Amino acid sequence: MVDDLLAAAASFALAINTYKKEQINARIAETEQSDLSDPDLRKKAFADVVRLRKMLDRLEKMTRTSVYEYKIKDI
Repeated sequence: MVDDLLAAAASFALAINTYKKEQINARIAETEQSDLSDPDLRKKAFADVVRLRKMLDRLEKMTRTSVYEYKIKDI
C-alpha cells in the first residue's frame, strides 16, 4: 500500500512538473514574440526570461524523499 502511495505521489509530481514547464515555456515564447523596441521594456523582458529559465532549471532537478522503513522480511 505504501508503495502504491509513493507511486501515486511520483505520478502527481510528474504531471505538475510537466504542466509548469509547459506554462513557463509558453511565457518565454510569448515574451520573445512581443515588441521589444522600448529599451526599458526590453530590459524587463530579459530579466523575466532569465527568471523563467532559472525556474526551468530548478524543475529539471529530482528530489529525494526520506521514508521510514516499512518492509520487514527475512528476519
